[in-house]
Amino acid sequence: MDTQMVNNNDFNNFKSLIEALAISYEKKPQEIFKIGVLTHLSNQILPNYKHYKHIISGITQARIIKGRSGKYSIVNNIDLIERNYDLDSINENILDRAMDLVVTTFDSVYESNSIKMKKAYSVALNDPEFLYINLSLSVKILGEHLRNNNIDLSNKTLHYMTDAIKNEKKKLVKNIIDAYITGIETDVTLAKREYHNGMNELLNNYLSKLNISVHDANIFGMEQNIARRLSQTCLDDFILGLLIEMKERVLENNQLQRQLSF
Repeated sequence: MDTQMVNNNDFNNFKSLIEALAISYEKKPQEIFKIGVLTHLSNQILPNYKHYKHIISGITQARIIKGRSGKYSIVNNIDLIERNYDLDSINENILDRAMDLVVTTFDSVYESNSIKMKKAYSVALNDPEFLYINLSLSVKILGEHLRNNNIDLSNKTLHYMTDAIKNEKKKLVKNIIDAYITGIETDVTLAKREYHNGMNELLNNYLSKLNISVHDANIFGMEQNIARRLSQTCLDDFILGLLIEMKERVLENNQLQRQLSF
């Protein structure tokens, strides 16, 4: 992810575009922003947790988010979110709750007995790419959790991408797995690009087979149009702002503890 922030002209253009889309879709600018970001992240969902590896393995990240038992136990951070929000509330604010999930996960690590894991997450906290990946993974896991509880997701891109991966991912996984096995960065990048292209085609085919409602189709089309109009580059730049906010929240919660722990 390119971590260079947009300049003032880009920001003003982005703000004007959000305001225009808000008028067009009769929504608040903040809603347009959240729809764009969540749809962008949903469009990038990878098939398996292991594909989210960066500094820390994707499987380990997922296990820590979901909790684990044993000597170095970690609480189930989804349960912590559910103490404050019911499933419907989570569904209506998936992006906000995914950010909360990232923060509570760091909190849980710092409160654990694993010095090794604390050090790994301390390094990861200063890496924007890790925070981006961890936020993406948190969106994926929340989507799965809600769907497993028979919740129709408010973001239809995340809803149908989650279902499509669950039901169709075997058709797409081989290339990306082969690339990860080689360990060659260009192979991984190419495999991800081919995966995303294939996933878009698969999703369109999947949707055509489902005979989805006009309501869902309209929402899905709106989400995709918003994400396309805001552009991947601008959305990534503004996601960086969310990552900075999450990092500040983690530091605020754990500054003293982090100094004393290791």
